[in-house]
Amino acid sequence: MKMGIVVHSQTGHTLLIAEKIRDALKEKKADVTLHHLSVERDKKTPTDIVFDDLPDISGYDTLVFGSSVEAFTLSPVMKKYLAIDLPMQNKRVHLFVTQHLPSPMLGGNRAIRRMKSDCNKKGAAIGETAVINWSGKARDRQIAACVQKLSNACVEK
Repeated sequence: MKMGIVVHSQTGHTLLIAEKIRDALKEKKADVTLHHLSVERDKKTPTDIVFDDLPDISGYDTLVFGSSVEAFTLSPVMKKYLAIDLPMQNKRVHLFVTQHLPSPMLGGNRAIRRMKSDCNKKGAAIGETAVINWSGKARDRQIAACVQKLSNACVEK
């Protein structure tokens, strides 16, 4: 079973969590590849965003998407990426977001709902989700729980 992690990270926080998920999966002997979405211009409106390179996710059975929360919702880069005609039919998809504000009700839950909706429209089967509050006191516990939950879910049959 091949797994792909696709992440957008501006500050490196979201990428750090994606790397931890990748490392946990490799410890479980999973075939996993991490893709970091990069853009030519990082504008606030999705129409201005131009991707440097798009990962080919067609060969993956399981996907993990990770993104930051911006302005109380999903980052414009991930919004644009998930709007592309991506092959997700019958793929298992797990999601996580990072946010600076201390409560998931301040954008994290909305970002996850947006990601779920976009992936469901493409026929994906949504699995586990997580919101990490980067500035919160429980950050380290939230990161560990996210890594454990998503890596375990990826290798479940």
